[in-house]
Amino acid sequence: AVHGADFHAIHVFALDAVLVDDVGHLPFRTKGLNYRTAGPKITVDCAMDITTANFEREVIEGSKDLPVLVDFWAPWCGPCKALTPVLEKLAAEYAGRIKLVKINSDENPEVSAAFGVRSIPNVFAFRDGKAVSQFLGALPEGQVRAFIEKRLPPPQLALAERAIEEKRL
Repeated sequence: AVHGADFHAIHVFALDAVLVDDVGHLPFRTKGLNYRTAGPKITVDCAMDITTANFEREVIEGSKDLPVLVDFWAPWCGPCKALTPVLEKLAAEYAGRIKLVKINSDENPEVSAAFGVRSIPNVFAFRDGKAVSQFLGALPEGQVRAFIEKRLPPPQLALAERAIEEKRL
């Protein structure tokens, strides 16, 4: 059982857990680090689960605003479970500069087939509506960070866009 103050201190890395304290308060469902708690606690939404139905909107269209990382995974995949916390940690660090989405390959085989996904985890980077690069397997954090850094727009671009919005250019 989870007791009072200990309840908020738990860090959950399970893929599908439902936790409730010992008196039935504060239920929440996790998807990696996607969880919410009641009260003045921080809400963490590092990754979005997507399906065939919203892939076009969330990935293709979304990548026109900022780079989108698409993690093809499955619940039975050990390396996927190892990569998830790394991706979610970095997605939180790069919040507002990249978007992380996860697609369950077992539940969405048509999307996996469309991108030739035969092994998982398989992570694609999308920019401007196109897949621009990918990596396969559970890479260490430093290599995933380098992968993300190469896909980010240069900082000068953000400064120029801001100046245009503020009508300074």
